Amino acid sequence: MVRIFFLLATVITMLFLLAMVVLFICNWIIYYRIEEMETHGLVKNDLTQAKDDLLKLPPKEHIKRRLKELRVKSADDQ
Repeated sequence: MVRIFFLLATVITMLFLLAMVVLFICNWIIYYRIEEMETHGLVKNDLTQAKDDLLKLPPKEHIKRRLKELRVKSADDQ
């Protein structure tokens, strides 16, 4: 009887270990796909451009340009 419970516990432990390895591999794949998208994709280019614009312009000027891009009229435009 003890041998059966020990065998059952071993099987359950091995199943959890296998599940942990599979989930770790899935997590690794998802993480590196997101990392690649952020470093080589459109997200990186947009963030870099926005950061460069923010560093070059004073805040009010950056807000004015962004509102103009979005075609939002301010009180000065009327």
